[in-house]
Amino acid sequence: MTELTISVVLPVYNGEQFIGACLDSVLAQTRRAHEIIVVEDGSTDATREIVMTYAEKGVTVLCQENAGRSASRNRAMREACGDYVAFIDADDTFLPTHLERLAAAAQKTDHEIIHADIELPYLTTQEAQSARQRRGANRPYDHLYRFQIAIQASMVKRQWFADHDLWFPDDLEIAEDALFFWCAILCGARLTFVPETGTRIGIHETNTTRDYVRSYDKALLAYRRLEAFIAERALTPPSAALERMRRGATHTEMFHHLFRLYEQPGSPPRQALRRLFASRSISLVDRLRCMMAQVWPHFPGARNETVIRTLFGYTALRKERSEDD
Repeated sequence: MTELTISVVLPVYNGEQFIGACLDSVLAQTRRAHEIIVVEDGSTDATREIVMTYAEKGVTVLCQENAGRSASRNRAMREACGDYVAFIDADDTFLPTHLERLAAAAQKTDHEIIHADIELPYLTTQEAQSARQRRGANRPYDHLYRFQIAIQASMVKRQWFADHDLWFPDDLEIAEDALFFWCAILCGARLTFVPETGTRIGIHETNTTRDYVRSYDKALLAYRRLEAFIAERALTPPSAALERMRRGATHTEMFHHLFRLYEQPGSPPRQALRRLFASRSISLVDRLRCMMAQVWPHFPGARNETVIRTLFGYTALRKERSEDD
């Protein structure tokens, strides 16, 4: 059997403090990538100078005016020649055996999406294990409800995505990866989950998803875009897929209002949560969360991070963030 090849795609904008460690982690893989493509997206700091030093190590560097992360990934995917394309962001690092494990799974299953776990430093060991178990038990359509395919620990079959004309939305910089994978799943992509940590996520003040209200607003937009995609492609998803989409959109809207309630206490988010409570598409668990959110912020200890995550399945504090629910 011919050994499959992997192209690693890395978009970067103003990443001078991270990009060296990121590229070093890709170059240090126990299974080396066929090619590493960096798209330097018009940085205004020293990023371009740093990445050009890696060209001497065989890294392909594509320089362009600032166009955004999605456009950068799309350009690299079109330039790539590997059987699979693996993704990483400039502020993240691969663990040493990441590509080796992804490649083994792809060689065994030949699936279109191969994804592993990510390391989130603010989760306890028990929380991380629970999240991994959920991912492993998920059926494909469950991913329409949860944001559980981490782009930074995933790779996709390049030619299949090109044949289905599936690319990252250029105008969406938050939840663009979720939409990318959702569209692929509705087009029939098969998934394999590797139950091992593959990528260490960088947590810092410039994370694009640090503003929770904005992040969930964009996630709701991604759900609307998914509905438009279904109409444009004349797809007929099974009722199970549509049901998970509805629940996912409702769940996302709930957290959008929950974060608003914690940051700007007042009647608008409470009223919105009451409307969601009465919605027919909401799950029992989310219905209880909507009810609890009406009173919980007023209790002593309401900002205890562990208690919040236990009640809501997600932290509502700006200090932390999670991509697991």
